[in-house]
Amino acid sequence: KASAVRYYERQGIIRSTRLSNGYRTYDANSVQAIRFVMQARNIGITLDEVKEILAIKRQGAMPCGCVKGILTRHLRAIESKIAALGALQVQLSQLLQKEPSNDGVICPIIEEISDNLGESR
Repeated sequence: KASAVRYYERQGIIRSTRLSNGYRTYDANSVQAIRFVMQARNIGITLDEVKEILAIKRQGAMPCGCVKGILTRHLRAIESKIAALGALQVQLSQLLQKEPSNDGVICPIIEEISDNLGESR
């Protein structure tokens, strides 16, 4: 998308040259950077992380160590979310099997979820 390309240019990720007619032209490095950004974003790498990776590459170093660090952090975050979702799944399954009581609350099932999550009524 043209708006994304212009945004990447404003962010300093790519560079363009203006032709006499006002059109922008991009060199092979910019095209490669755009492809890299799209691939990185598809696996959850943020734009700030992409900028960090590209800065390392532009300094002449291989950014693979940086990428591994970023991916390790992302993997840990995903694993944590999966564990939390698994615990929630168990809790919801247990709650669905209970018979609700009528003790003056709006819905005891929801109230119990809040209590189990450490929130007060």
